[in-house]
Amino acid sequence: MEPETCKPSEMRDGLEIGGGWRINKKIIKLPNATGGFFSTGYQVTNGSKVDFLKAVDFLKAFEALGGGPALREIASIIEFERDL
Repeated sequence: MEPETCKPSEMRDGLEIGGGWRINKKIIKLPNATGGFFSTGYQVTNGSKVDFLKAVDFLKAFEALGGGPALREIASIIEFERDL
């Protein structure tokens, strides 16, 4: 399954996502964890580098939140998280 066509929850361990990055494992949320309704976290690797990937399901967000304005809000939240 190609990364651009699969849902965040469908990415699999070992899937190469480009630039030498590979999905290592899905991060399982703790039972009381919040957030992540429109996204799934993964540990990714590129050689010896280990990082975090947040895969966002924009279609799910678009359908649930009512279109473009919701997507702009999600993009704003992602930019905020990136800049932390």
